[in-house]
Amino acid sequence: MTVKSLTVLALDPSLRNTGYVVATVTKDTISYLSCGVVTTEPKKQNVDSLIADATHLYTEVSSLLPQVDIVCSEATFFAKDAKAAVVKGVVVGLLTIVRNRVPLHVVTQSQAKKATGQDFKNKDPKAVVMEWALAHLPESLVPMYRGKINQTKFNHIADAVAVLHASLPTLRKSLCK
Repeated sequence: MTVKSLTVLALDPSLRNTGYVVATVTKDTISYLSCGVVTTEPKKQNVDSLIADATHLYTEVSSLLPQVDIVCSEATFFAKDAKAAVVKGVVVGLLTIVRNRVPLHVVTQSQAKKATGQDFKNKDPKAVVMEWALAHLPESLVPMYRGKINQTKFNHIADAVAVLHASLPTLRKSLCK
Protein backbone atom coordinates (compact mmCIF):
# COMPACT_ATOMS: atom_id res chain seq x y z
CA MET A 1 0.00 0.00 0.00
CA THR A 2 1.43 3.38 -1.02
CA VAL A 3 1.02 6.33 1.30
CA LYS A 4 0.42 9.55 -0.62
CA SER A 5 1.06 11.96 2.25
CA LEU A 6 2.30 12.11 5.82
CA THR A 7 1.22 14.49 8.52
CA VAL A 8 4.38 15.47 10.36
CA LEU A 9 5.08 17.12 13.69
CA ALA A 10 8.51 18.79 13.59
CA LEU A 11 9.99 19.78 16.94
CA ASP A 12 12.73 22.05 18.20
CA PRO A 13 12.59 20.65 21.74
CA SER A 14 13.76 22.45 24.83
CA LEU A 15 12.66 22.69 28.44
CA ARG A 16 11.66 26.37 28.24
CA ASN A 17 10.58 26.90 24.59
CA THR A 18 9.71 23.95 22.37
CA GLY A 19 8.94 25.12 18.86
CA TYR A 20 6.73 22.97 16.68
CA VAL A 21 5.28 22.84 13.19
CA VAL A 22 2.56 20.50 11.93
CA ALA A 23 2.61 19.96 8.16
CA THR A 24 1.39 17.58 5.50
CA VAL A 25 4.19 16.32 3.27
CA THR A 26 3.75 14.72 -0.15
CA LYS A 27 6.52 13.73 -2.55
CA ASP A 28 6.33 17.24 -4.07
CA THR A 29 4.79 19.62 -1.52
CA ILE A 30 4.67 20.78 2.08
CA SER A 31 1.43 22.23 3.42
CA TYR A 32 1.86 23.91 6.79
CA LEU A 33 -1.14 23.37 9.07
CA SER A 34 -0.16 24.91 12.39
CA CYS A 35 2.77 25.93 14.53
CA GLY A 36 3.53 27.26 17.96
CA VAL A 37 5.75 27.23 20.99
CA VAL A 38 5.21 25.25 24.19
CA THR A 39 6.64 27.30 27.04
CA THR A 40 7.41 26.71 30.67
CA GLU A 41 8.22 29.45 33.15
CA PRO A 42 11.80 29.80 34.36
CA LYS A 43 12.03 29.10 38.06
CA LYS A 44 14.48 27.64 40.51
CA GLN A 45 15.35 24.20 39.23
CA ASN A 46 14.55 21.51 41.71
CA VAL A 47 13.17 18.04 41.21
CA ASP A 48 9.54 19.09 41.67
CA SER A 49 9.73 22.01 39.22
CA LEU A 50 11.59 19.91 36.64
CA ILE A 51 8.97 17.17 36.86
CA ALA A 52 6.18 19.75 36.55
CA ASP A 53 7.87 21.36 33.52
CA ALA A 54 8.55 18.00 31.88
CA THR A 55 4.95 16.93 32.49
CA HIS A 56 3.62 20.17 30.96
CA LEU A 57 5.90 19.75 27.94
CA TYR A 58 4.85 16.13 27.46
CA THR A 59 1.13 16.96 27.86
CA GLU A 60 1.28 19.75 25.27
CA VAL A 61 3.30 17.74 22.74
CA SER A 62 1.14 14.68 23.41
CA SER A 63 -1.98 16.63 22.46
CA LEU A 64 -0.53 17.01 18.95
CA LEU A 65 0.33 13.33 18.44
CA PRO A 66 -3.14 11.99 17.47
CA GLN A 67 -3.14 14.13 14.33
CA VAL A 68 0.33 13.11 13.05
CA ASP A 69 1.90 10.08 11.37
CA ILE A 70 5.49 10.81 12.37
CA VAL A 71 7.48 13.17 14.58
CA CYS A 72 10.74 14.72 13.40
CA SER A 73 12.90 16.32 16.04
CA GLU A 74 16.17 18.07 16.51
CA ALA A 75 18.38 16.55 19.15
CA THR A 76 21.67 17.87 20.39
CA PHE A 77 23.83 15.27 22.00
CA PHE A 78 26.30 17.25 24.08
CA ALA A 79 25.76 19.42 27.13
CA LYS A 80 28.17 22.20 28.08
CA ASP A 81 27.29 22.24 31.77
CA ALA A 82 25.14 20.56 34.41
CA LYS A 83 22.09 22.76 33.73
CA ALA A 84 22.23 21.96 30.01
CA ALA A 85 22.62 18.27 30.84
CA VAL A 86 19.37 18.39 32.84
CA VAL A 87 17.56 20.03 29.91
CA LYS A 88 18.95 17.40 27.54
CA GLY A 89 17.70 14.72 29.91
CA VAL A 90 14.18 16.15 29.82
CA VAL A 91 14.31 16.36 26.00
CA VAL A 92 15.57 12.78 25.65
CA GLY A 93 12.81 11.63 28.00
CA LEU A 94 10.21 13.49 25.93
CA LEU A 95 11.48 11.98 22.69
CA THR A 96 11.55 8.49 24.20
CA ILE A 97 7.89 8.83 25.21
CA VAL A 98 6.97 10.23 21.78
CA ARG A 99 8.78 7.36 20.04
CA ASN A 100 6.67 4.87 21.97
CA ARG A 101 3.52 6.45 20.47
CA VAL A 102 4.48 7.35 16.88
CA PRO A 103 7.52 6.88 14.64
CA LEU A 104 10.34 9.31 15.41
CA HIS A 105 13.02 10.69 13.09
CA VAL A 106 15.84 12.66 14.72
CA VAL A 107 18.21 15.13 13.06
CA THR A 108 21.12 17.07 14.49
CA GLN A 109 21.28 20.82 14.80
CA SER A 110 23.89 20.93 12.03
CA GLN A 111 21.66 18.86 9.71
CA ALA A 112 18.78 21.28 10.33
CA LYS A 113 20.96 24.30 9.53
CA LYS A 114 22.40 22.61 6.44
CA ALA A 115 18.87 21.90 5.17
CA THR A 116 18.25 25.63 4.91
CA GLY A 117 20.96 25.94 2.27
CA GLN A 118 21.97 29.27 3.80
CA ASP A 119 25.41 30.78 4.35
CA PHE A 120 26.05 31.20 8.09
CA LYS A 121 29.60 32.54 7.86
CA ASN A 122 29.98 35.66 10.00
CA LYS A 123 26.20 35.86 10.52
CA ASP A 124 23.84 35.35 13.43
CA PRO A 125 22.56 31.78 12.84
CA LYS A 126 19.21 32.48 14.53
CA ALA A 127 18.54 35.48 12.29
CA VAL A 128 19.55 33.52 9.17
CA VAL A 129 17.20 30.61 10.01
CA MET A 130 14.33 32.96 10.87
CA GLU A 131 14.71 34.87 7.60
CA TRP A 132 14.83 31.59 5.67
CA ALA A 133 11.75 30.22 7.49
CA LEU A 134 9.76 33.36 6.63
CA ALA A 135 9.98 32.33 2.98
CA HIS A 136 8.47 28.92 3.78
CA LEU A 137 5.72 29.48 6.33
CA PRO A 138 2.42 31.07 5.36
CA GLU A 139 2.20 34.58 6.78
CA SER A 140 -0.83 33.56 8.84
CA LEU A 141 1.36 31.16 10.87
CA VAL A 142 4.06 33.69 11.74
CA PRO A 143 3.54 34.84 15.35
CA MET A 144 3.08 38.59 15.60
CA TYR A 145 3.10 41.02 18.50
CA ARG A 146 2.02 44.63 18.00
CA GLY A 147 2.46 44.39 14.25
CA LYS A 148 5.96 42.88 14.36
CA ILE A 149 7.22 39.32 14.28
CA ASN A 150 7.42 37.87 17.78
CA GLN A 151 11.07 36.90 17.44
CA THR A 152 11.17 35.01 20.73
CA LYS A 153 8.53 32.57 19.53
CA PHE A 154 9.43 32.63 15.85
CA ASN A 155 13.04 31.66 16.58
CA HIS A 156 11.85 28.25 17.88
CA ILE A 157 9.23 27.79 15.16
CA ALA A 158 11.86 28.58 12.49
CA ASP A 159 14.11 25.89 13.94
CA ALA A 160 11.21 23.41 13.73
CA VAL A 161 10.73 24.34 10.05
CA ALA A 162 14.44 23.63 9.48
CA VAL A 163 14.04 20.25 11.24
CA LEU A 164 11.17 19.42 8.89
CA HIS A 165 13.27 20.32 5.84
CA ALA A 166 16.22 18.28 7.13
CA SER A 167 13.85 15.31 7.47
CA LEU A 168 12.36 15.59 3.97
CA PRO A 169 14.65 13.04 2.27
CA THR A 170 13.69 10.40 4.85
CA LEU A 171 10.01 11.34 4.78
CA ARG A 172 9.80 11.33 0.98
CA LYS A 173 11.64 8.02 0.80
CA SER A 174 8.91 6.49 2.97
CA LEU A 175 6.26 7.97 0.64
CA CYS A 176 7.82 6.16 -2.32
CA LYS A 177 7.60 2.69 -0.76
